[in-house]
Amino acid sequence: MNIGKTKEAKEKIEHAVKEYKERNDILSYDYAGICALNGDKEKAINILSKFDWQWGSPYLIQHDKLFDNIRNEKEFKDILRKALDEKKRLRDRINKIEADGKL
Repeated sequence: MNIGKTKEAKEKIEHAVKEYKERNDILSYDYAGICALNGDKEKAINILSKFDWQWGSPYLIQHDKLFDNIRNEKEFKDILRKALDEKKRLRDRINKIEADGKL
């Protein structure tokens, strides 16, 4: 899409949506990104609110172009802040255990 191949991109996106639905993989990061890209903000936010945030995900999503359509939404910011706060708590806990020589 970014290089002007809108028709081809839309076809690939439609194909991806179909595959995610067939696999029943509709709570994934990538599917949320496709929903956001397609302008379905509510569905993307709903998926992200249920998403199991792995270590890299909160950092990647801050720059992932798929989420540009929802990046300024309050709900998106709240979900991201919660995920980042949780990762910070875990990092702080690991750092304390490491400083105590237990890791």
